[in-house]
Amino acid sequence: MTSGFDYIFSNLSNAVQRELGVQIRLRSEHAPILQNWAAQENRALEDVLDELIANAIQQRIDAESMIERWAQLTRREREVVALFSIDKSRGEIAEILTIEHNTVKAHLRNAVQHLDCESTREMRQKLLHVDFGEWVGKNIHLPA
Repeated sequence: MTSGFDYIFSNLSNAVQRELGVQIRLRSEHAPILQNWAAQENRALEDVLDELIANAIQQRIDAESMIERWAQLTRREREVVALFSIDKSRGEIAEILTIEHNTVKAHLRNAVQHLDCESTREMRQKLLHVDFGEWVGKNIHLPA
C-alpha cells in the first residue's frame, strides 16, 4: 500500500510527528537527494527535512497572503499589474487599456501598496511565478 510513496522517514522531528499524529512519507527518489544535501552541509537529515518543511510552510503562507491581497485590488489595478508583470512598459499599458500614463502610474503605486511591496521591482519579483499570459488573454483584449 505505497500509493506513490515508497520511502518512509521515521526520524523526522519525532516530537512534531507525535504532536500532529502524522508520519512523514517521502518518495524514494528524494531520499538520496536529501541525504546528499545533509552530507554536503554536514547536518543531520532531520534538520534538513525540518528546514525544508518550514520553508515550504512559509512559502504557502506567503502565497495565500498574496492571493488575499491580490483580491483587494480593483479590476483595473489587476489588469495593469498583469500587463506590467509580463514586461509591458507603462506607455504600452496605457495604450492597451486606453488610459492615461499617469493613471497607469497611480494603479501601479496603489498595487505596490496593497501587495505590501516596497517597489514595482519587488512586486514584479513576488509575482514572478504567476502565469499572467493566460490571465491577460482571458480578461483583456490585446490589440493585434
